[in-house]
Amino acid sequence: MTTVEQITGLGNGLQNLIIPPANNPSNNSYSFAGNNIIQFQLPNAPVLLDPASIRITGSLRFTNNEAMTQGSSGEYKKIFLDQYLGINSIFRSVEFSSTGGNRQSIEKIQNYGQLLQCILPALNQTSNYQNDLQIGNLSTQNTKYGSDFIVQNAGYFLASGSGGSGKANGIRFSTPLYTGLTMASGQKLPLSNLNGITVTLELQADNAVFFSTETSANPDKLARIKYELFDLKLECSTYSPSAEEKVALMNQKKGVLQCNTFTSLFSVLQASQTNAQFNLGIKELISVFFKFTPTSSVNNLSLNEYQSTRVISASNDTQQFTKVRFMRSGVEFPLMFPIDIVDKSLECELQKYYLQALKNVHTKSNPKLSTNGFTNDVRFAIGASDYKYTLANQVKAFNKLNQVYGVGYDFFSSMTGADFDGKPLTLNLECDLADARTNAMYAFVLAKTMIVFDENGVAVMN
Repeated sequence: MTTVEQITGLGNGLQNLIIPPANNPSNNSYSFAGNNIIQFQLPNAPVLLDPASIRITGSLRFTNNEAMTQGSSGEYKKIFLDQYLGINSIFRSVEFSSTGGNRQSIEKIQNYGQLLQCILPALNQTSNYQNDLQIGNLSTQNTKYGSDFIVQNAGYFLASGSGGSGKANGIRFSTPLYTGLTMASGQKLPLSNLNGITVTLELQADNAVFFSTETSANPDKLARIKYELFDLKLECSTYSPSAEEKVALMNQKKGVLQCNTFTSLFSVLQASQTNAQFNLGIKELISVFFKFTPTSSVNNLSLNEYQSTRVISASNDTQQFTKVRFMRSGVEFPLMFPIDIVDKSLECELQKYYLQALKNVHTKSNPKLSTNGFTNDVRFAIGASDYKYTLANQVKAFNKLNQVYGVGYDFFSSMTGADFDGKPLTLNLECDLADARTNAMYAFVLAKTMIVFDENGVAVMN
């Protein structure tokens, strides 16, 4: 623990913490087939945690490297990571919970990579993929460059007979955690009042992380490629109060913290008209986001399950929506009318409501979004409505299709949302889908959350 900065009015100032995993295995590595749960425990100490500062750092490498040719034939060129997610495609879920007491879960996001596809395209500019995201998150916005650089380096090894270890050297990464608690709250968390905080990461299946163009006589050769994470650390910043402020924190036996958290939902669409209904039990709903991908792509090495597509037909054509209704208890809300989408319009009418919802996914102290009147981002050049959903198209460098939908309920830009307690949220969707192709629907709601703490532990109220 090192004091790196003095801040007026904040006691002893800013301190950086570097925390190893609490469940670090003897081989210092994590994988889906082995140790697939990573836990970091932030101490029960009288300091204030800045959630926005949390980063996960470490190294990524591939195992079973005998299946990857390091020479001119370049088998690594046939395997890809999602160009927007990079290292974040490896995390299946992220959870914040209190460490001591009743170990209350504060925020848990299932299908974490799917959430990131909903919010990252408008939170990072294209230029970010040429600098900090490419270097830190291993996300390049270009699948070919990702294979030539990231995958090759993560898989490179020197055989033991040639003086090497036979294991890949790996490639370093550093990524923030993108959650409602870290991005949309602006709240500093008193660790002592919450009995410390545990951050838990669950790893994704290997076939969900990669997708491959392997078509050789031995089609499962690249399917044997597995990933490992090693040398992991959690890095964050805390504010250390003065002696008087520490005493006040330690004597505060009960209190309430206000923050915002994401909740993940799931449904399917396999007809031209679908009602997706969710009983949220949320008093202040701020935003809703949802996206689609064919169910056949889930845990499928031959397809990218993270790509956000329009609805896909049995012939792999993308079908656009014709009408969308957002409803509460069967009544249209927050829009008092159905959204009619013009044929072959690329669903541009829906994009405006998505961007309105997206404005809430940032801290009030740093409200910068990359979507503005001067944005010229290739991710919004979303192609023809009949763009074929094939592996060949998914790995093309110009394919930036990332179609996401949403609506905001924060009418006064004050993070005050709408009441859905006992009032179901319904998404009524009509589209051109003429067959029964099943599309997975990943939905995420951002809501105001109250963290209540006292001598009995921590409780969370939405």
